[in-house]
Amino acid sequence: MVLFACGGPPQEVARPLAEAPATADTGRSQPVADAAPEGSAQRDGGAVASAAPPARNVLVISIDGLRHDYLDDGARAPFLRRLRDEGAAAKSLKSVWPTMTYPAHTTLITGARPARHGIVNNVVFDPYNKNEHGWYWYASDIKVPTLWDVARKSGIEVGNVYWPVTVGADIPFSVPQMWRAKTDEDDKLLRALMTRGLLHSGKTPPAEHRGDRERTDAALEIIRDHHPRLMFVYLTDLDTVEHERGPMSAEALKTLKSIDGYVGELLSAYGPTPPTLALVSDHGFASVSKEVRPNVALKGAKLLATAGTKLASYKMITWKAGATAAIIPLDPKDAASAKVTTELFTKLAKEPSNGIARVLTNEETAGMFAGKSPTCVLLARPGYVFGESWEPPMVVKATYKGTHGYPPEMPEMGATLVFWGDGVRHADLGEVDMIDVAPTVAALLDLELPEAEGKPLKGALAP
Repeated sequence: MVLFACGGPPQEVARPLAEAPATADTGRSQPVADAAPEGSAQRDGGAVASAAPPARNVLVISIDGLRHDYLDDGARAPFLRRLRDEGAAAKSLKSVWPTMTYPAHTTLITGARPARHGIVNNVVFDPYNKNEHGWYWYASDIKVPTLWDVARKSGIEVGNVYWPVTVGADIPFSVPQMWRAKTDEDDKLLRALMTRGLLHSGKTPPAEHRGDRERTDAALEIIRDHHPRLMFVYLTDLDTVEHERGPMSAEALKTLKSIDGYVGELLSAYGPTPPTLALVSDHGFASVSKEVRPNVALKGAKLLATAGTKLASYKMITWKAGATAAIIPLDPKDAASAKVTTELFTKLAKEPSNGIARVLTNEETAGMFAGKSPTCVLLARPGYVFGESWEPPMVVKATYKGTHGYPPEMPEMGATLVFWGDGVRHADLGEVDMIDVAPTVAALLDLELPEAEGKPLKGALAP
């Protein structure tokens, strides 16, 4: 059984895979039957008949938290490793800053940095919690064209399962990511938001409290029933386990092995002509053991006040992003409070046990947390993560064992990038900037992203 990498001379295109793997938790395997690529020349009695090549299908799969070095050991995910070895792969994919899921995923589909596309954190700034811990769920918050926007304008059908910031997106076959309760009630919410009638009656929606098995099943159904030429699939389980158990933990590697099987199923769903694959991740992961609470220091300096368990008022407050934290002013023109705040954290950073590595001024953080005018941005030391509680002490034991949000230059924050299939050459791409991913996907579909900051990776594309 062979998965074909179709089109182009063999030396320029990723070599065919032997077969798709069995899914780790079900034993299911759906290998693609041996077949000549559709549109290739056929000989019949000496005559050669040629047909126009089929329209290229592109499948974009994101594995949240897949650090760049996870596939160095082929035993961890043998199918993913073979895709990497046979395709065009980055040594490391440089994420955005902060290295968080929603900013990164929006860069992956726009080719623009967060300051330009508008999704600057996972959670919206909401100091009084009026939005009940709301995230940047809505596609209307994206300020530049996306891959699905340009695809739709060109008449290309698009599918999506759980890609971040897709609620309300112009995607014909879509299961967006959104949650509120993380209970079965969210199944109703997701059914109301996703394309009506998309999943068969009785099918479990892949809501936040469920897992990648359900997300894969939903994607398989969309691929087989609706045949979108551009398909987005977002798998989240690895990130969840890495937060809880830490990167490279036994539980994380077990989860990765299951995901290895899911990717095989998704490729096999296309039948004898597999899609071109863009396998990506949003950020890497680092181990943590302690949590730093800047709001404790702000409260001690009378820059915020509380009433019981609630915030009463503030002049400065923390907006966390993993191992990065923005200190946001109520009034950006309050120079006196800004001076006190910067001096406060500069002093605290001099003591390593406080967990603050650096204090960046607004000038040094131009573009970060755009529109919120942070007075300063704090960077955590390795092993530390930020929290927003104002309950002392300022440094406590972390509630989880892994995190991200550190500067993208930190080696542990490097993400994964692999292109494989029709239109892709075998290549080592070295270090790649995340802004170049979307323009490359666009090029594979003969599209352009006019407002992208990145460029197509010519080294990945077959001539």
